[in-house]
Amino acid sequence: RLGHFAEAIADYSICLQTMEAKASLWAWRGLAHYCLQDYQAAARDLTQAIQRDPRLGWAYEYRAKACDELIALPVRGRIASLNVAAAAAALMYGILQEKSSP
Repeated sequence: RLGHFAEAIADYSICLQTMEAKASLWAWRGLAHYCLQDYQAAARDLTQAIQRDPRLGWAYEYRAKACDELIALPVRGRIASLNVAAAAAALMYGILQEKSSP
């Protein structure tokens, strides 16, 4: 039924335990997690789907959207978007700062 994402997740979980773990089961459960704004679980399940079937194009899209929700770069002022190079540079800078901290 439409909009019953929690129930769908429970059903997909049962199927994943009892059946062969098909890519589509992981992908649809990932999408249900995404719709419930559980982005970490969505990214995890969509990654499992992609590993099992790299041809699932829409799974890449929703995994990217979930990851975008998980990672936020602190930016001063109003800005609509950052290009990929600037975002990567900021992310790497943050990682290096964490590693160099005592």
